[in-house]
Amino acid sequence: MRVGLLGSGSAGHLYLRHARSGCSLRYVACADVDRARAAELAEEYGLDRACTPEKLLADPAVDVVVNLTPAAVHGPTGLEVLRAGKHLYGEKPLAADVRQAGELLREAEARGLRVGCAPDTFLGPAFQTARHLVDAGRVGTVFGASVALAMNQPERWHPRPAPFYGEGAGPLFDMGPYYLTVLVSLLGPVARVAGFGTVAPRERRGPDGAAIEPSVPSHEVGVLEFASGAVASLTLSFDAAGSAAPPIEVHGTTGTLLLPDPNGGGGAVHLCRHDRREWVEQPHVAAGGETRCAGIEDLIAAIEEGRPHRASGTLALHVLDVMESLRTAMSSRSVVPLRTTCERPAALPTTGNS
Repeated sequence: MRVGLLGSGSAGHLYLRHARSGCSLRYVACADVDRARAAELAEEYGLDRACTPEKLLADPAVDVVVNLTPAAVHGPTGLEVLRAGKHLYGEKPLAADVRQAGELLREAEARGLRVGCAPDTFLGPAFQTARHLVDAGRVGTVFGASVALAMNQPERWHPRPAPFYGEGAGPLFDMGPYYLTVLVSLLGPVARVAGFGTVAPRERRGPDGAAIEPSVPSHEVGVLEFASGAVASLTLSFDAAGSAAPPIEVHGTTGTLLLPDPNGGGGAVHLCRHDRREWVEQPHVAAGGETRCAGIEDLIAAIEEGRPHRASGTLALHVLDVMESLRTAMSSRSVVPLRTTCERPAALPTTGNS
């Protein structure tokens, strides 16, 4: 199947850069409301053509569209993709809210089309190895997990930092999908959440010197209760200078897994067992795939094989529901039940197996 990019900004460079190493995807076109930006992207990465969004959606040579438009319009632009008869793979989040995301899935079902969504980093070798260790009972029965992220302030690394403090953003919506998707892949769906958020009293200014006033929390703390009964803590911050806490820990009755930053799919996986009390690096037992490619590759293979794909719209909808419910819990100071559920995506085969 042939793939087109809707949106030719920095995310387009990221996807095409990853596609250069060990990726089977055939990108044939890119589009942007800024035609010059699309032309620049197509020339740099050798795509067949650059065009307007309207021409991309009308192009019969494009089978799958990767939606890299701004997050606030993922819902309406995703609908345009589906109504043009194309399979949709969205950058996270799937839509601005659960209502819009649900509309996307209903539209796709009515048209017999697939919806996939980033992040696909849970398909990388580190997190697929963790999945096999959990499924094989290497940590016993999982009862808890913890997540910690202290990012450098967006105004220190992004030329347009203000949107990171706006609606549909903040550390929860910007970085939360990476962590939450890994947790759901390992532990299953979330049943209910509670949370708190705050804005650190510090000055924020963009490169032009203009003051930035956050409209969402910039330091967010949540508690998740999974349908399995396991519980997890979640701390995500744009305000902290740093953290020595591990990105993800998964606690079971016989041991604990220490997992790397889920913004990528690689890294070391360590296991500490109750009877040994030392951290031992675990060999990667699953090959995984190149992130920003693996999810789309699996979607295309699933269409051809007639099976569910792993980085699915249903999974992305549930992760979006977790984030939206956490924000509701923060504002209402209450425990909020989830409105959606999902199946754990199938694990990838172990290395050497078919």
